[in-house]
Amino acid sequence: MIFKHPKLKSRKLVVTSNLAKLLQERGMSQKELSRLTGVSERAISRIKSRIVVNRIDCTAAVKICIALSSRRILKLWIRVPVRLDMLFPIKQISNKNLAALRL
Repeated sequence: MIFKHPKLKSRKLVVTSNLAKLLQERGMSQKELSRLTGVSERAISRIKSRIVVNRIDCTAAVKICIALSSRRILKLWIRVPVRLDMLFPIKQISNKNLAALRL
């Protein structure tokens, strides 16, 4: 999803996927996440591999956040709740860099 920032004409806001980092931090595989959430491995793979997310299935996103929140971060051995904005952060990009992204 791409949004225009009202005050910054040369910048756009994009919704990105942070799933690969969150899985790695928790030592969790796509297969295990799929088993815990009931979301297909194919859907998880699509979310994980996208730089820019065009559509978000809210039910799947919430299930993924709950499953990731239940696991400890490996290096810290603490549980950190995963919010939707952690899974799908919004980032600013310039018009010049927009063409380089996979949409």
